[in-house]
Amino acid sequence: MEISELMTLLGEPSKYQSFLYFLLWLCNSTVAMNHLIMSVFGATPPHSCKLPSGIQKNASTTPFAVKNGKTLSEYDSCRVYKDYNSSLETIGCLNGWTFKTQPKESSIITEWLLVCDDKYLGNLAVTIYFSGVMIGGIIFGMISDKYGRKKVLLFTMYAHILVGVAVSFIPNYAGFVILRFIIGFLMQGLQSSSFVLMIEMTPIKMRTTAAGMFEVFWAVGTIWMASLSWMIKSWRYIQLALSLPSLLTIIYLWVIPESIRWHVTHNRHKEALETAAKVAKYSGKSLPHDLEIEVTTTICGKDPSEYNILDLFRTKIIRKRSMIMFYIWMTASVGYYGLSLSASGLTGNRYLNIFISSLVELPAFLMIIYILKRFGRRYPLCFYFAIGGAACIVAASIPNKTKGGKDIKMVSTVFALFGKFFIAAGFASIFLFTSELFPTIIRNVAMGGCTFWTRVGGMVAPQILLISQYTFKELPFLVFGGLSLVAAGVSLLLPETRGIRLPDTVEEVEGLKPVENELKEPGDKKACNEDLIQTDRV
Repeated sequence: MEISELMTLLGEPSKYQSFLYFLLWLCNSTVAMNHLIMSVFGATPPHSCKLPSGIQKNASTTPFAVKNGKTLSEYDSCRVYKDYNSSLETIGCLNGWTFKTQPKESSIITEWLLVCDDKYLGNLAVTIYFSGVMIGGIIFGMISDKYGRKKVLLFTMYAHILVGVAVSFIPNYAGFVILRFIIGFLMQGLQSSSFVLMIEMTPIKMRTTAAGMFEVFWAVGTIWMASLSWMIKSWRYIQLALSLPSLLTIIYLWVIPESIRWHVTHNRHKEALETAAKVAKYSGKSLPHDLEIEVTTTICGKDPSEYNILDLFRTKIIRKRSMIMFYIWMTASVGYYGLSLSASGLTGNRYLNIFISSLVELPAFLMIIYILKRFGRRYPLCFYFAIGGAACIVAASIPNKTKGGKDIKMVSTVFALFGKFFIAAGFASIFLFTSELFPTIIRNVAMGGCTFWTRVGGMVAPQILLISQYTFKELPFLVFGGLSLVAAGVSLLLPETRGIRLPDTVEEVEGLKPVENELKEPGDKKACNEDLIQTDRV
């Protein structure tokens, strides 16, 4: 029996299998909340210099703000006149700041006064966090391949609870960013191990749906984060509320199985049979009593250990695909995280904007399940980035008021959310597309390289938002839109992969060896095989 056939047998819908999927999807909700919580923790409310008792804010004590050489009609939030006399020079806010917040509302910005000369520290915290995510992707990827998916999943889940609770009690900014770096490090391990474990236990015909639902639970996590933030408002209690519920995942110790594919590829024959028997028992299925395991350790006469990241650049077609996908992954990350982090600064209620920004992702992720099966990968990806990029540029082009003085800032917010909808759909689509573009022999290497550039995008996004505070506020939307339009164009340089069996070797991709179709999915006119590992036999 081929391992793909075994996965199909074990993966047929049952209460146990459905429960396993649900538990693994929840892992992505945890990752989403931790990735995007800085949109709440790092939100900067309206503020002004705190004045001594008896002194009022007026043109004699506080200068008007100046931006890009133009004097605005609002008071400067970072400067006052020396001795509160307009005839003298301006100085910084010696008495601190007054923040306009809701009752019991707090953030790291209001607590540690990260405004004016220190306002870059809020965005820096996001960049440091994604530095941890980047390193975690590399480290835990190797650990997961060597020691197993389940071990990494459990370690990262439980370790993040301890660190997350510690964050809620940290007394200073330096300690905060260090612990957040560690959480980012753990979160990438949790996301990659749970996704790979899910893919490796999913039969071919269910793989697109399972991957799509994994993304749906990302949106579920961000919606829950926005709801908690609105109800609690204090950043320390929000952090506790996000961390402590994960204690319920103690059941993962007994319920989640190790990947049978991982057992097979590591010659752990006994463990593979035991895991298969356990899954079959809980699923109400029966397996042959004489199962034997044969492991293929080479492909086309070459040892897989001979391949490395340099093989992404050695041959013409793979080099072209690598460069294009690196750019697309980075663009998707810049646009997605940039729009997510900027949601709290959009016109209207901060928490409502974050909630709506998260809510629009749900139909986007549900939509891709159908569209990827029906219309393929390349044209939908081009469409997503083209529409998303155009919406961002329109959002940047809409003025705050009409010539008649009517406030229309909300229209810009709507277009920004529209842009996020399509960029989120594009982001979710590239996981499957990337796995189909590269051969089995270097598929993990390719995914790792793309993930690296994704985290570069996550680090760059908050800095783009910061630059807008020194230039003009529409700049981030123009950057997100421009990058997305270019991504839409270069995606057309990639081949369509729907209906084509996954290539195993570099030779197949380069056209030196034909790729044959061998399996049909319901509704497909062409044959296709979405199996990620095709050389193992059970």
